[in-house]
Amino acid sequence: MNQKLVESLAQVILSLSDEERQSLDHELQKASVSGQVQDLKLRLKQFEDHYQMSSEDFYQRFQAGELEDTIDFFEWNTYYETLSQSLQKLADQDGVLLDQFITLAVAEKISALTTEGYLKDRASQGSRSSYEAVLAKVADVEPEPNDLLPLAE
Repeated sequence: MNQKLVESLAQVILSLSDEERQSLDHELQKASVSGQVQDLKLRLKQFEDHYQMSSEDFYQRFQAGELEDTIDFFEWNTYYETLSQSLQKLADQDGVLLDQFITLAVAEKISALTTEGYLKDRASQGSRSSYEAVLAKVADVEPEPNDLLPLAE
């Protein structure tokens, strides 16, 4: 563990205003729920692959009583409901309806994929020697005071 980094981060956090701390707390909660969402999606994908059925179709059929009451199906049902609740919680934290949240998430994913493609294309046009030539032009000087991390005392 990088103790100096931890101490610097602690100083930065302690220097935050109440509003900034609330915002940080909000972002940390979102990150925690986002991690849970990713885990749930992975578990649902395993059931979908095993039973060759989407979770949405499964859930509708299971709720309608069209499927057996097996341990796997109860578990799958629980994961699906937990995912739905987690997504609703994220939407509530962002102050939007669930449909809007999902639409925004899809748009962000499309944007990320588009950006990734653009960056890969740009990277393929460059060369290591050109990069090093540009980097050699950068002066080797100490950073500006406002670019320094606060040091732990």
